[in-house]
Amino acid sequence: MDSIAVTAEFNPFHTGHAYLLRTLRQRAGDQKAIVVIMSGSFVQRGEPALFDKRLRAFWALQGGADCVIELPAACVLNSAPYFAAAAVRLAAALGCQAIACGTETLSAAAITAAVNRDDAVSAPGCDRKNATYGTRLTEKLYRQNPDFAAALTLPNNLLAWEYAKASRTYAPTLSLLTVPRCGRHTAALQDGDFVGATALRKAIGNGIATAEYSRYIPPAVLPSLCDAVKNGTYTDYARYHDAVLYESRRRSLAELKSLTAFAEGLENRWKTAMNRTADWQTALAAIKTKRYSYSRLCRMSAYIVLGLHQETMNAFLRTGPQYARILGAGERGRRFLKEAKAIAGLPLLTDLSKRAALTETAREQLTYDLLAADMQHFFFCRKDARQGGSEYVEKPILV
Repeated sequence: MDSIAVTAEFNPFHTGHAYLLRTLRQRAGDQKAIVVIMSGSFVQRGEPALFDKRLRAFWALQGGADCVIELPAACVLNSAPYFAAAAVRLAAALGCQAIACGTETLSAAAITAAVNRDDAVSAPGCDRKNATYGTRLTEKLYRQNPDFAAALTLPNNLLAWEYAKASRTYAPTLSLLTVPRCGRHTAALQDGDFVGATALRKAIGNGIATAEYSRYIPPAVLPSLCDAVKNGTYTDYARYHDAVLYESRRRSLAELKSLTAFAEGLENRWKTAMNRTADWQTALAAIKTKRYSYSRLCRMSAYIVLGLHQETMNAFLRTGPQYARILGAGERGRRFLKEAKAIAGLPLLTDLSKRAALTETAREQLTYDLLAADMQHFFFCRKDARQGGSEYVEKPILV
């Protein structure tokens, strides 16, 4: 079965996401599967997702996706080049013909043409020292096309560029599809018919009544989102930030230095800031420089909580995703998965019963997924929702 992969976080799922899936369905027709490759318990910006991954998978299925596959946590917690490369490699292993994403301004044709012209651009390797990657990229491309370079300062445009770049290396036959993004990343709740997930997370975290943002949530999604908010089964980021402070103070300088992205003596600056301040946001402000971006520091916070070492991350970047973990599927998605199982270049997992049969690298990669889920649940608002071990009993969502 032909298929289109869509990378997403749905954190939370809103009307803009519904528009994306609806547009892809209109383009694809009824014969192609829409396969969502979604971040799990942690998201790319370097923090736990607001809601549980299976709830977000359910929302994706309600919104028009055919199946939802989890991108491993260690692959998610990376800058744009590495995140995109992992998603492309997973999409290619599943036999997808295209990868789709929303963009602010750029078309797939413009992005693909620019990537094909830029012979000096290589797929991401294991060099973790490019903290100012986005700036260096735009400065390089500015000499060739100033308008295009300026467009790459927008996050979705940049990710689309990285998908096209990674496809050229890992999956040359994988085409790029783009859909114009609805809404702005910093849009306030009262702005138009669409709003970014950032504004929704802020509203939920601040305890704003659901009636104030319900217009931005698809009707099929709203009841379960309201239930999760009412029940407190969502992340309390203050708890998470305190955990980062705790782990930063508890770990020795040598331990910090061994973790991903702690290079060039940054562990000293980090340790000092986390010891001298009473909250995580103030500490990060003290650490941040032009060289050490806020997004990188956020991901480093996640590396501390998960204990993700640089040597381990390097191995994962070399191998890419080592399995396809199924979070949910509809009827068309189940037909796609049945066919994909016969051709996939990696194992498809519905539960942990086949864990022992995985390669050593795959088992280690999976360990971080399990830990990420346990940690996210530990940071939930409601105390009796903080139990661990859910990954051993949860099954894929079937609709």
